[in-house]
Amino acid sequence: MTLARPWIRTLAYTLIVMSAAATAIFSGLSADRIWGDEAVYASCVDTIHETGQWLSPAPFPGAHYFQKPPLQMWLSVATYRFFPDVMRYRVWPAAFGVMSAGIVCLLAASMFGPEVGLLAGLLLATNNRFLFEHGARAGTFDSGLTFFTLLATAIYWRVIRRRLTPLPGTPGEGGDEGSVTSSNQSPIAAEPSPSPLPEYRKRNKGTLLGWIVLGVAVGLAGLLKPLAGLPLLLLLALHAITLPRIGARRRWIGLVVALIVSIFVTIPWFAVQAFRFGGEFWHEIVGRNIVDRATIGIDPRHLHEALYYGRVISRATTAFALALPAMLFAVIASFGSTRRVAWRLIAIVGVGWIVVFSLSQSKASHYLYPAFPAISICIAGLLAWTIDRIAGAWKNEEYRGRAKLAGYGGLTAAMVLNAVWFGASRFSQPEKQYEPYEVYRAFEPAIRSGSAKFVIAGYSGDTPIWYGRAGLEATDLFYLRRMPGVGVADDAALKVALDQHMPMLLMLARGVVSPAIIEPKRIDRRFIAEAPGYTVCGVDLDAITKPRVEFPTGKFVDSITVNVPLAIQGRGELTIGATLTGPVEPPVLCKVVIDGKVLSESSAVVTGNTLSAEVPIGRDWLPIGQRQLELRWRPLQGVGHVSGKLDSVELSIDPRQPD
Repeated sequence: MTLARPWIRTLAYTLIVMSAAATAIFSGLSADRIWGDEAVYASCVDTIHETGQWLSPAPFPGAHYFQKPPLQMWLSVATYRFFPDVMRYRVWPAAFGVMSAGIVCLLAASMFGPEVGLLAGLLLATNNRFLFEHGARAGTFDSGLTFFTLLATAIYWRVIRRRLTPLPGTPGEGGDEGSVTSSNQSPIAAEPSPSPLPEYRKRNKGTLLGWIVLGVAVGLAGLLKPLAGLPLLLLLALHAITLPRIGARRRWIGLVVALIVSIFVTIPWFAVQAFRFGGEFWHEIVGRNIVDRATIGIDPRHLHEALYYGRVISRATTAFALALPAMLFAVIASFGSTRRVAWRLIAIVGVGWIVVFSLSQSKASHYLYPAFPAISICIAGLLAWTIDRIAGAWKNEEYRGRAKLAGYGGLTAAMVLNAVWFGASRFSQPEKQYEPYEVYRAFEPAIRSGSAKFVIAGYSGDTPIWYGRAGLEATDLFYLRRMPGVGVADDAALKVALDQHMPMLLMLARGVVSPAIIEPKRIDRRFIAEAPGYTVCGVDLDAITKPRVEFPTGKFVDSITVNVPLAIQGRGELTIGATLTGPVEPPVLCKVVIDGKVLSESSAVVTGNTLSAEVPIGRDWLPIGQRQLELRWRPLQGVGHVSGKLDSVELSIDPRQPD
């Protein structure tokens, strides 16, 4: 069967892969709370945005933070105003994740054919661990590091491939550029017989530029995590050793050029920090962050056995259960395949990265993400080889082509369906929220307008500085920064604040301020949120959750206007009671109207000469402030009027209840 040209299929597959990756990564990206490491990085972004201090990012003004270089923080600040809260901290890792999936597809296609590229790209784009755990859907640096190391690998392959392309008609290391599905040759096909080393063309045009761009990519990786590009450069040098001697001198010059360029990209920021902070900077970013992490470990949660990564990789997603046999496949192919140069590169980068980081005492799954593209290509190659072997059972060329098409189509569909199933189960779970902030945000309009207060008890200072406080985690620091309030240091000052009987949200430092000082009946238990170091609770909130509605005391006929003071918004209920002065044939419809627009309506209950109604209201039913509502009644059956006298109008609002 006839297929489109390889470059057309590659382009189409790349678009498919990137679309799938964008859907998986960007869907509901800002739904869950900021947490863990991304809370620290997000706080640094906020500080840069507020202070304009770009050179030395810190989670709070005046603090020192040397754990990570600032490249992604700079990017987030540059696009800060274009995205809403939460999204602005995750958009760059998400973009890096989508681009990584696209580059994997292009790299694998250039090595082994378009269909292998399609499988490899989908394997990365649907990898649950890479997406959801410290990866592309989080505001961390591992997705960006994966992108730049992968980009450097792809550029390296592009450069050496230009110099290793054999003359037409000669067998050689480069392998053909077609797809394994367009010929009888599989990605691991052995050479039929030994052949002399081919005469290689010298391709100088564009090679120097390629090495320079490679160095830029490695340097940018080092501006995400300290010296993060160095392991890749060493692995590429190891691969260069295995290449034919022809052109070796130029390759080594190119690698040295890449190293020098990467140093020029990385070193200016490090030099400025060393000049400003001296030994403190080097001790933190190299001594503690690299040396201590590798030799003794700095986080007990990251101390694992030597073979930990083998278990982690196999459980990354369903398809990655093939990771270990696929990497063995790549190692074997790197010695006995017509495409052994490509397989050797993938094996060295993938297996080599795992080996290097297995030597460290600290181990975490996200340390391996830069190896995931190579692992994806290994698995895709193994699957492609299996499909070729099965399809080879048919002697008829057309049947063989159909079998391959069915194999690749089935695998693609299986990966997409698995990703859809996992995504549906993941997104069906309740959103993870930071509860104290959700309570604060519900009453934020009232706090800003002065109708309520946010009182911080147990932390010194009128506006406490949270950084460095015992008992507070990174997530607490990020959200407390968004919750400005009035600080009271001890029980006596808190008692003075409580004596004002003003609606408030009260933040109590655990173990510092006694909750017993508050009368239990004054606490609204609907609005209590716990955090590791403190508790937030609502006190005397009835004045704004159940505002007093003013209404005329005279009689009404069919309608009447009432005044509603609103300090917050939310879902709730308007409860109306009236005494009728004339006969009414039930049922009666009650409508709530503002500016001629019906906001809500409900059936009223008529018992003798009394009328009562409970009218539900939506979250954004009225702007905050003093509002006038018109209450209208009309009999649903027959004609006539509804007349009487209002006895009560009560409004109850729950600002945390969504529509």
